[in-house]
Amino acid sequence: MDLHHRAPCCQLLPAANVFRARALSRNVAARPAVTSTCAQHHEPQPAAGKQLRQLATGGLVAVAAAATLLLPLQAGAVSGGASKGANIPISGQDFSNKDLHKDQYTKGVMRQTNFSGSNMRGVSMFGVVAKEAKFVGTDLSTADLSSGDFEGADFTNANLSGASVANARFQGAKLEGSDWTDVVLRKDQIRYLCSSAQGQNPKTGNDTRESLMCP
Repeated sequence: MDLHHRAPCCQLLPAANVFRARALSRNVAARPAVTSTCAQHHEPQPAAGKQLRQLATGGLVAVAAAATLLLPLQAGAVSGGASKGANIPISGQDFSNKDLHKDQYTKGVMRQTNFSGSNMRGVSMFGVVAKEAKFVGTDLSTADLSSGDFEGADFTNANLSGASVANARFQGAKLEGSDWTDVVLRKDQIRYLCSSAQGQNPKTGNDTRESLMCP
C-alpha cells in the first residue's frame, strides 16, 4: 500500500491504519503518521472566474431593473393621461360635444380639429397651432390660449370669459356671438377683434362687442 496517498482535506488518518500499512510492507521506510492535510494541500478556489460570473450576473440584473423602471414612463408618455394631446398632432380629429376640461393641449397641433360644443374650461392650449379649428359653442372660460395660432378658427358662440390670450393670433377668426368678458387684450388685439365682432352669446347673454370693450 502506498503511504504517500493522503486522505481528503480535513480528514484525520487513524493511527491503527498506519500500523496496518507498516505490517503489509517491511520494505517501506517508516514515516510519521499524517494527522491532517488541510494546511498543506488546500487548493484555492478559482476566485477570478467566480467573480467575473458574479459581475456579469449583477450587470444583467441591473439592466433588467432599469428597463422595468422605464416602462411605466414610456407608457405614460404614449397614453398621455392628464396631458392628452400635449405636443401630439391631433389635426382633423373630432372632439365635439365632449368633456375635455381635464385634458391639456400645450403646444399641440390641431389644424381643422373640431371641439364644437365641448367643455374645455381651464385647459392649457399654450402655443398650439389651431388653424381653422372649430370651437363653435365651446366653453373655453379661464383656458390658456397664450401664444396660440388660431388663424381662421371658428369661435362662433364660444365662451372665452377669463381666458388668457397673450400673444395669441386670431387673424381671420370667426367671432360672432363669442364672449370675451374679463379677457385681458392688447389695444391692437382689441382693434382687430372688434373689426369683425358682432352678436350675443346664447348662453351667457353677453354682447360680443361689449365683452371686447369695443369703442
